[in-house]
Amino acid sequence: YQTPEYIQLGNIINIGYKDDAYFLFPATIPKISELPTNIILKASWLICKDECIPQQANLQLMVNTGTQSIASQARDKILQQLTQIPKAPAQADQQPIKFRSKKQYIELIIPRQAFAIDQQSRVSFFPLQSDVIKNYMQQSGRISGNNYNLNLSRDFAHAPKTLHGILTISQQND
Repeated sequence: YQTPEYIQLGNIINIGYKDDAYFLFPATIPKISELPTNIILKASWLICKDECIPQQANLQLMVNTGTQSIASQARDKILQQLTQIPKAPAQADQQPIKFRSKKQYIELIIPRQAFAIDQQSRVSFFPLQSDVIKNYMQQSGRISGNNYNLNLSRDFAHAPKTLHGILTISQQND
């Protein structure tokens, strides 16, 4: 999915999108014995400005049989969105990011050279797990030798064994 951003609403920080958001996902459709058939997707989300309003939809796609493929009307938009999906740098496999849990925070230890981090870099972490860090707390980081250490305020008593999410690195003037 697209890289989210931190959005401050008063003294609360949320993770989300200011503009349109597109969530692309692979779907494996089982063999269909009867055509035409409907594929149904149930979706729910929040739309937030000053307040968050829950939304939901039941979407349907009619699948028919034929001898010709027809490109989706959304093809160009889908291809453009695929270019927005975050990618790890080539060196990331040789120098993985590590983390350690402290009493009040989780510290990400990021190899500076593999991720091209310098004094002008702005580094943020967006967790995939919901209750790992306090998203409303500011993230702070510093260069420490060959690493960049990013501190994330913990949101629960037990230290996580794994940590999954998106790490964004941009220059201060971006």
